[in-house]
Amino acid sequence: GVLPRVRGAALELLKGLRTGAAVEAPAVRALLRDVVRMAADLELYESHVLSHVLASSGEFFAEEGRRLAAGLDGDAVPFLGHVQRRIDECAGASAPGGERGVP
Repeated sequence: GVLPRVRGAALELLKGLRTGAAVEAPAVRALLRDVVRMAADLELYESHVLSHVLASSGEFFAEEGRRLAAGLDGDAVPFLGHVQRRIDECAGASAPGGERGVP
């Protein structure tokens, strides 16, 4: 159906933003915001989108954390700086209803 394709495309766009692969980041963020808003308006966000975003986010950030931790070489400062940037990104993202979301 259409919903799985839209959801899959949105998850790929989200991954592109997180990895820096999205060339037009502001346009991609706006598109993702519109998709989330549409899903919320249709009352599909919580039942058909949110769990997929959370699962994808968990997988992405777990892998990122493993990769960064493996390269620490005894210096945690760069890792902690990266963690702070991710926290700041999440604080700037908003899910439907004003809840904090995932960038």
